[in-house]
Amino acid sequence: MKIGFPVVVKPNDLDRGEGVHAWLTSPEQVALAHQAASKLSKNIIVERYFEGVGHRLHVNAGSVASVYELVPAGVEGDGKRTIRELVMLLQQARLS
Repeated sequence: MKIGFPVVVKPNDLDRGEGVHAWLTSPEQVALAHQAASKLSKNIIVERYFEGVGHRLHVNAGSVASVYELVPAGVEGDGKRTIRELVMLLQQARLS
């Protein structure tokens, strides 16, 4: 089945973005992402990438216990700081 590009390759049984590769636009990128994700899980899925806001709902005993918005991670490099440093700065800014 063809789903077109861009796509997301990810383990279907992991959380917290582990092994997720998004906005893949070529068969070569999909193959590399599948290889990387397969090191974390044998249950890999390929999905069409959709732009938008995501939400996660936690259900306990048939009732919604909590809901939160999934905010995609992303930083823009400045040529000086590491990605880790840029992410920390972004997180600090969001908390203040």
